[in-house]
Amino acid sequence: MKSARSKVRQKRVNSDGLSPLDVAVLNNNRSLIKMLIGFGAQEGNEFSSGESLLSHLRKLSCEADQRICDLTGQDARNQSLWQRRSKGLANLIRGFTQASKS
Repeated sequence: MKSARSKVRQKRVNSDGLSPLDVAVLNNNRSLIKMLIGFGAQEGNEFSSGESLLSHLRKLSCEADQRICDLTGQDARNQSLWQRRSKGLANLIRGFTQASKS
């Protein structure tokens, strides 16, 4: 059985191209950042710059907002899921913006 350490070292990204460490940093979750780094996690390398990451997050956010509009009055459950995604992406964008100012 593989240890947690070896699992985290694998360079995995989610469907949005973000590694667990990327998400922790964008959410300013310091305890999770420390834990992930302790297990050897690395940042994703899907984006060539901070600006390309921010542009990607904004694009995903616009797509989520469009899906919310498309589902209005049709499918409340899926609309709720897209609203949750939109809120999560807004938090990532806010985290990126705050980190950029520091």
